[in-house]
Amino acid sequence: MRHSLFRLLLALLALLGASAAFAQDGATTYTVVRGDVLDLIAAAFDVDTQCLAKANALENPGKLRVGDTLLIDFSCPTYTGPAFVPNPRQDRRASSAGQAAGQGGGGEERPQPQPGPDDQVYTVRRGDVLDLIAQRFNVSIVSLQLANNLPNLNVRLFVGDELIIPAGAPPYGQFPALPVGEGQGGGATADPGDQVYVVQPGDVLDLIGAAFDTQVACIVKTNGLQKPGLIFPGQTIVIPASCPRYDGYAPVTNPRGR
Repeated sequence: MRHSLFRLLLALLALLGASAAFAQDGATTYTVVRGDVLDLIAAAFDVDTQCLAKANALENPGKLRVGDTLLIDFSCPTYTGPAFVPNPRQDRRASSAGQAAGQGGGGEERPQPQPGPDDQVYTVRRGDVLDLIAQRFNVSIVSLQLANNLPNLNVRLFVGDELIIPAGAPPYGQFPALPVGEGQGGGATADPGDQVYVVQPGDVLDLIGAAFDTQVACIVKTNGLQKPGLIFPGQTIVIPASCPRYDGYAPVTNPRGR
């Protein structure tokens, strides 16, 4: 299961920008990879899902074919669905403008985040890309992006740039805890004895319940999950110790003590 989650993580990282290439002003293209969902692609690029489907004449938006190329049209309205938007377009434009200023393109320079007391600072060398740096330091690539206020995971790095390597970040291949989008619930307080779990790519709530030997209905109620079938990487879920044991059909590998 760990290997399948890792493959899905790679697909999600591609979704967040690794396989996108600019095609023309106001648009970009994206190549569908295994595990992609149109709504999550829309959230990643901050475009309305229905507009994205219409722009690509998708007769069945629920079925995407691996290898298909989607046109991401930024004239579409911004995304309004339940998924987390990692790169809001307004922030992306502001960051891009700041980056251009740093290259002599004019405008205001993008504000640079400051490292914390336990963070490391890395100076970019020739041939570096964000993914390789994340692997080198064994830190989550999404954590690296957030710590440095980078507009996307495919941002161009320049020799001499300084990057913050955040202390305490999850290891490479895992998602950090991210803000929860409206309508997803979240914000539950963990009591003593409770566990806190950060959703990873490929997770479904029933398997999380089985992994923690905890009743899914109780997890849903505790966390106020309005759409239990839609959980997203980076979403934080409290697993209450007071909940009944798992009562579904998936195998329980670590049964709780009776």
